[in-house]
Amino acid sequence: MAISVDIFVKDTQAPSRPIEGVVVNVYDATTLVLVASGTTDALGQAAFLLPGSVSPGTNYEVRFFKAGVLFSNPQRIAVIEPITPPQSNVFDVSGTLTTLPVATDPRLCRCTGQFVDFRGLPLVGNLLRITAIQDVGSLTPASSYSPTPPTLLSGFQVPKVLDGKMVASQTIEAKTDQNGRISVDLIRLGQFYISFAGEEDVPWCVSVPDRSSVNLIDLIHPQPVTLTWDSVDAPYNAVALTVGATANVSFELLFSNFYGYSKELGHIIEFTNSDSDVGDVSYDSANGNVVITGKQAGTLEVTVSVRPNMTPARVPAYSITFVPLVVTVS
Repeated sequence: MAISVDIFVKDTQAPSRPIEGVVVNVYDATTLVLVASGTTDALGQAAFLLPGSVSPGTNYEVRFFKAGVLFSNPQRIAVIEPITPPQSNVFDVSGTLTTLPVATDPRLCRCTGQFVDFRGLPLVGNLLRITAIQDVGSLTPASSYSPTPPTLLSGFQVPKVLDGKMVASQTIEAKTDQNGRISVDLIRLGQFYISFAGEEDVPWCVSVPDRSSVNLIDLIHPQPVTLTWDSVDAPYNAVALTVGATANVSFELLFSNFYGYSKELGHIIEFTNSDSDVGDVSYDSANGNVVITGKQAGTLEVTVSVRPNMTPARVPAYSITFVPLVVTVS
């Protein structure tokens, strides 16, 4: 006997996208004999028929390959047969695109960005200055600008100790190359001030993500990219409530610096209620959730968008990927 198994491969960008053309090989977890092989389609899907067993299932070792993509190989899956919901034989795998150079040290993230002038031409020799930061409370995605230069207090830098070694440098400097590009390796999960030529007196607070590469510009000016509703509060992106009842739905808004936020975002995003006769929808900024109150029987959708005139100005304009929240009032 065999059962359907689906493996979906996406990249680690924000937002993530399917990766087509990934070779997926499935091996017996014990003998390492090749059991099946496939290639992902435009949806990033590779489909198989594999023998399974009752929970916890039959183990398989899966390996992935595509030029220009880094995968953590091998990976294990357990195929369950027969399936009893909410059990599933659907597996999600992510790969890191090497369109940006990656750090070879697992403790570091390679931050790469390009600086151009008003004509879109590269700025050569543009100075970038990175300084340790101790005031982590100011690190928010849209209000990261610090109007005054940082005051450094010994011991409060993040991090101050790395694998038993003292991080003693307070400031490092680098310059853009002939293409206006610059790459600098920074400690993952570190927090720093960054300033650059043309805005020398404006330090920007940045938080380095726990990944091998990132766009430096998205660290300096993170933008909202994906909103995800909490799967417990809103299973399958849907909520049901009665007239007069209230539901609190949490969410996470992922930014291009790969950090997720939900609180104090009222100046960045706004929620839209498709039918105010059916229910009231409001954003509880302090608690980071959407509050929905049923008014009469019916269905409404909650959508989200970036507030107009967001700064800094971007070309193309800001946009958020999301699935509408469907609310049914009975």
